[in-house]
Amino acid sequence: MRRNLVLTLVLFVILGVILSKSKYEVVSLRKQLKAINNEISKTIDDLKVYNAEWSYLNDPKRLKELASKYLPDMINTNIKQIETYKNFINNEYEDQKAAKHKAFESFLDSIM
Repeated sequence: MRRNLVLTLVLFVILGVILSKSKYEVVSLRKQLKAINNEISKTIDDLKVYNAEWSYLNDPKRLKELASKYLPDMINTNIKQIETYKNFINNEYEDQKAAKHKAFESFLDSIM
């Protein structure tokens, strides 16, 4: 009988320690969760502000005014000045090919 009583008391003490430890871990995790949620909320608020600033900075009327103020000599782009990526790569390749050919010819001339 005494042995059962002692075992029961020991069991209750062990369970109490485990329960107490679990409780403090849960409290700690809740604090961490609250801190993370606060950080997320702050980040969302910051993003809203950044989006508003970005919208203001990219306003076409504002950009046009700034361009006319700080770039008065700038002219509009002509459609002939715009080139496709494929043509750009091909032209770049042709330029490199011509440069290598010219370098090779000058090398040959220096040898002979």
